[in-house]
Amino acid sequence: MKDKGMLSNMYTSCSDIPLSRFIKVYCGNLDALVISGFVPYIDKVRIANRMIEEYCSFIGNRNLSLELSKRNDLLNYSIKITVLEAARYMLSLGYYKNAFDLVTSVKIKVAFPKCEKDVKRIFDLIGSEMAVLKVRVKQLKDSLERGIKEKNKRDKSADENYFAEERMLVSKHMGYYIDAERITAKDYAFCVKNMLNELKLVSNGKRI
Repeated sequence: MKDKGMLSNMYTSCSDIPLSRFIKVYCGNLDALVISGFVPYIDKVRIANRMIEEYCSFIGNRNLSLELSKRNDLLNYSIKITVLEAARYMLSLGYYKNAFDLVTSVKIKVAFPKCEKDVKRIFDLIGSEMAVLKVRVKQLKDSLERGIKEKNKRDKSADENYFAEERMLVSKHMGYYIDAERITAKDYAFCVKNMLNELKLVSNGKRI
């Protein structure tokens, strides 16, 4: 009974702790477990270890979320570059309708060319867009390479900035803002897990 009363003064599982507090616990601030009163250090350590193990069991490898998202972006950018290269080739051959369809298929808004000036404008626009995409591709490749080299180090030293970056990615994927003060660690973990599963399907060439 004494233990039960003590535990009522602290968060004890991913189901009840807000994500904002869980992140602090994960990063080493065990006082974030405490709701009120005094809790012995040994009990905080015991609950924190159990809670982090529970969280990791929900989502698996945490670094995988960022890696898969970056690989998915890399694939999308590479496809877009290929489409734009084809569009530019079609323009050079005079197949304006084909080129227009290709450009608009990758969400670039252009008016259908009516004269040579319009064709040149679209040609230049394609070149500019491809240059930007190639820079992004290089940045993603460099980031992924650094991630591979630092994987073990990152596993051991996750910080609040990492969680913030991950939460932005998850929010973007889910289509709504995830408030770390309102969502529990468990619910957030399942959001991450769902994102990972969907990104795996995309990486395997399957539609969601």
